Amino acid sequence: SDQSPAVRIAVIGALSAIDPKSKESIAAFLDLSADIDPAVRRAAGRALAKIADDDIIAALLKRLKDPSPQIRRGAADALREFNKVPAPALPVLAEMLDDPDSGARDAAYLALSRSKREVVPYLTAKAKAGGMAGVELAVDLLRRHGPDAREAIPVLRDILLTCGLPTLQQRTARTLAAIGPEALPDLRWALKFDDPNARRAAAMAIAGMGTAANDAVDDMLALTEDKEPRVRESAVLMLRGFARKRPHVIASLTKTLKDGDRSVRRAAADI
Repeated sequence: SDQSPAVRIAVIGALSAIDPKSKESIAAFLDLSADIDPAVRRAAGRALAKIADDDIIAALLKRLKDPSPQIRRGAADALREFNKVPAPALPVLAEMLDDPDSGARDAAYLALSRSKREVVPYLTAKAKAGGMAGVELAVDLLRRHGPDAREAIPVLRDILLTCGLPTLQQRTARTLAAIGPEALPDLRWALKFDDPNARRAAAMAIAGMGTAANDAVDDMLALTEDKEPRVRESAVLMLRGFARKRPHVIASLTKTLKDGDRSVRRAAADI
């Protein structure tokens, strides 16, 4: 309870050195894991992570559901200090991506960002049925798993098609691109959506895939005549990487030098 964070951190160190597994030490570590000072929370979390027995995990899982947002955040911060986030915590942390408290959401995000392939099903479920905050964070976390997130492709495709939010569409398309060639058919399909923001998001994602998007060249050529300038620009940006190897691509890009939009003309000129 000392007002100095340095003193509280020193107490954690002393308890860890003397008898870290005592009931009193563990109670102190748990209390301090919800401290207002982030350095104190980290020190308490590390102390708990060094023990990491079933009782500690059970206590932290209980605290993840506490009515106090500060306690929920502290429990998530503590779990982030574990060498591996315990499997029973993964679905609870995934649910916390929709926590009404932004600090608790951020703590859950950071804890989940350290998880491996086993978290993908929970992130996929959150992306499918979460609130807006949860969907956005789940989509971003899935991107970190690259090809291991392939099971999320149908859910990501549906978000791209139905959400109607340009920023989320772009984030979703980038996640599909990070998954790699297995997601390319869905991105190519998105190029034909009625929603111009979805087409643009898909085009930008494909543009970032490089040679892995080789099969989409003809689709992107068609988009150089799209009615939306930003879609045409994204198509041109993608096609520039293929221009030297494909004469018909050069011919199409030459036509875009006369496009009515300056950004499209500029993209085509920089070949």
